[in-house]
Amino acid sequence: MEPITNRPCNNCGRPVHGRSDKKFCNDGCRNDYHNKVSRTDNITVRNVNHALARNRYLLKKRLENKGTTICSRLLLVNDGFHFDYITGIKSKDNRTIWYCYEYGYYPINQTTIKIINDKKAEI
Repeated sequence: MEPITNRPCNNCGRPVHGRSDKKFCNDGCRNDYHNKVSRTDNITVRNVNHALARNRYLLKKRLENKGTTICSRLLLVNDGFHFDYITGIKSKDNRTIWYCYEYGYYPINQTTIKIINDKKAEI
């Protein structure tokens, strides 16, 4: 039988058998521990990616396969659009265009924005 170390498993607390530098009682505990660490470390990234995917979906939905469309800013906000999450900004023809992947938007006035698909649109 392998010697028991005086250290408990970093995941479950059971005694660890084997090498003196071993930290986990088995592979399942090792995997579980690292999955928990990864899950908490990546929560911010997951939340940002979810917001970006939602924004892209809402812009695409409003365009309905057209190159450009005009939309109420409030309508997008009510659908769950977050103007804080973008993937890029470009200046074109003295306009600042905010992008969420290939879909962009810029204000026409305080309540209305123009949505464009960069691959199809003429600004």
